[in-house]
Amino acid sequence: MNNSRLIEGLQKGGLAGRQYEDELYLTYNYFIREGCVKYNLLEDDSFSVYSDAVIAVINNIRSRKFEQRSSLKTYLYQVFCNKCVDAVRKNNTD
Repeated sequence: MNNSRLIEGLQKGGLAGRQYEDELYLTYNYFIREGCVKYNLLEDDSFSVYSDAVIAVINNIRSRKFEQRSSLKTYLYQVFCNKCVDAVRKNNTD
C-alpha cells in the first residue's frame, strides 16, 4: 500500500475520502485479533477499540497532527495499542 496516496486521500474528507477511510480500516483490521490475543480483550471490545483508533488516526491526518515520522501502519498500531491499554484499565476498574 502506498502511504502517501492513502494519506492524501484521507486528507480530502467527504465522499472522496470515504473510500480511503474504508481502505485504511480494511488494510489493518487484523489488529483486532491482536487486541484479543495480546491484551485479552473480547472480540467486540477489540473491534470497538480498533474502530476508535482508526477514527483517531483519520482525525489526526486531517488536522495535520500526523507528522509522518513513522509509517501509517506503525502510527495506527501505536494508537491502537494505547487504546487497548485504556480499555484494559477500564475493564479492570468496572
